[in-house]
Amino acid sequence: MRLKIFILIVTTLFTANLFSQELNLWQNVCNSVAQVDSEMIVNVDLSTSVLDSATTEIFYSTDGAQNWFEEEMINMDEVGYQFTLADSFLVSSAEDNFYGFRTYYATGLDTLADKIFFSMCAKNLSNSFPVAENYFTEICPDSLGDAQGASSDPFLDLIRFSGSFSEDKFYFQLTNDDDEWKTYGGMLPFLPPWYIYSIALRNPESVDSSLYAIVYADVPEIPNFFPGLSAGLYKGNILDSTFSQIGEVEHEVVDGKLQLAINIEDLTTDPDFGQWPNISGSIFCGVAFITIGLDGTQPEIVLNDLSDPCFYFPQIRQVANGDTTVPELSELTYLQTGNEVTFSILYTDASNNLPTVRKLVTGNNSEYSLSSADHIYDDGSLFIRTISLDEIGTDPVFAAFSDGLHSVISNEVFVNKVDNEHFSFSSVNIFPNPFANSVNISLELGSNNIEVENARIQIFNIKGQKVRSLSPISYYSGKLNFLWNGKNEQQSTVNSGIYFCKIQIEGKDYQAEKLILMR
Repeated sequence: MRLKIFILIVTTLFTANLFSQELNLWQNVCNSVAQVDSEMIVNVDLSTSVLDSATTEIFYSTDGAQNWFEEEMINMDEVGYQFTLADSFLVSSAEDNFYGFRTYYATGLDTLADKIFFSMCAKNLSNSFPVAENYFTEICPDSLGDAQGASSDPFLDLIRFSGSFSEDKFYFQLTNDDDEWKTYGGMLPFLPPWYIYSIALRNPESVDSSLYAIVYADVPEIPNFFPGLSAGLYKGNILDSTFSQIGEVEHEVVDGKLQLAINIEDLTTDPDFGQWPNISGSIFCGVAFITIGLDGTQPEIVLNDLSDPCFYFPQIRQVANGDTTVPELSELTYLQTGNEVTFSILYTDASNNLPTVRKLVTGNNSEYSLSSADHIYDDGSLFIRTISLDEIGTDPVFAAFSDGLHSVISNEVFVNKVDNEHFSFSSVNIFPNPFANSVNISLELGSNNIEVENARIQIFNIKGQKVRSLSPISYYSGKLNFLWNGKNEQQSTVNSGIYFCKIQIEGKDYQAEKLILMR
């Protein structure tokens, strides 16, 4: 009997392991500088495994967490940002700004749960109980009228599950289709039916068999029938059917909603809960409403309503207005490959503010977006763009960036068109490419005669930094042969990546070719 009750309380918990691989949904979270009366842009990279099927919403406040708004984020879907979601909102006051994310997607398990929810939560800044409504965030909604017995007892119908947190407490709020929370339905509290409102909890990264539940109930002890159950934090073990109270629960009905609070350490310091904070910073949870009654002399247990499975993230992003950190740019460099020129520049922002402007400006005043696959900006991100030589013109080219407040401009570079008239390369052969250890580069010069010592190949990395200068290893019958062993001038092995070999003949630069090193 005790096992059956506890299984009903935690009936959704086994899905924690099923979906725990998606816990690192939100990656590389960043924003532009926040300033009053200006738009702040937020970017987040979403796990590629759920990108096409998931909906991600941002909820935000620009007035110190007093009022909240939410919007669906949009996939940027551009080079370097194929998996990046973006949104922007107007910073309207001098108070701190807060934002968080909620992601949900269809599980494909209709008989178990239609959707699974992942949600950050607003912080209870006052650290008081009961909690002000503006400090709660909806973790997941629930359908109205789907509960068993709700037609006669609407308080058994869950319609919303919300959460909050402080430094030392987890807070939850349950909303039903009524304004009361009955614990018994008989004439007296020791007569059935009794009602149990519970929130099942589990560390999704734990492999222990222990399960936890926050319970609001007042079921009396009935000899040979039920050991009794009152409001509290409970721990149970699915293997030996035991459960016991391990902590107190604060509870209060506020405006018809049931608020529950537990001490974080009561849960997380239990030896079987697992490490906390865990890697994802989340707790798996689910809500269950249960009725216990009698059918003659036999117990009758009814699961009235059940939430979708949820991952509760007690965390929020807080951003103060203004930022004195000015982004830094490296030198703008370029490499030419045939009729294409690849520009590259390193953008660094110590506060990890994303660039709201990231463009390349050519001599004919054309602008091109620069892109980066690295969306962590405090340690430097390489931005690149390849354009046709015909689009550049003869005037200087520069890069322009802004973090939303500070604008920075790079050095100017002049792109000299490669003089391929002086020597005609009938062919440039690179083998193997990609390569793992060494690569052979041979140039067919046709009838041109040159001094071998005046021929070089310069190896550059994608940042435009010179890695190695090579002399020919042989020259005969109009063919120059070079060998690169994947090492720099100091004979240290370089990392895997894209490199360029630029041909130099008698001091003049000629075409560049792409090399791909894959160790």
